[in-house]
Amino acid sequence: MKSESVINMDNGNLHVEVERHGLLIHEEVVRNKVVATGRDIIRDLLLGVGSQPDWIAVGTTSTAVADTDIALGAEYFRGRITRRLSNTGKATFKLHLTTSDANGQTIREVGAFVHAVYTAAGSPLGGGRLFARALVTPIVKDNTVTVTFTWEFPISST
Repeated sequence: MKSESVINMDNGNLHVEVERHGLLIHEEVVRNKVVATGRDIIRDLLLGVGSQPDWIAVGTTSTAVADTDIALGAEYFRGRITRRLSNTGKATFKLHLTTSDANGQTIREVGAFVHAVYTAAGSPLGGGRLFARALVTPIVKDNTVTVTFTWEFPISST
């Protein structure tokens, strides 16, 4: 029987760092799920017809992640990915929320998106295609807190 090699990007790690006044107050690494639409995005990239994730969004619900998710449960902020890294065997995306970003809510969910719908002023309204989603320990976001999300997607042939 012939063995086939496949690209496995089903799960990755989301590293979360929360700082208040420049001091680390919380750090965690959670597993994420590359949802069905995310696997279609990978397929499209391999065919040369797709785009890579360009936005990371945060939301307030803690509904379990499902393969059929196409959006966050209650998205309230979306920021453009601020850094991309290519390392052996993994792709990494980062978003840094400053003290003026995404304030006034408790972050419980995070999603990576391809494309978005924009206002005339260029601000994202949402939409796009969900690539991956993860739940995090609740983060009360205010103007004293910064958050860095570092999303790593391993690529393996298992």
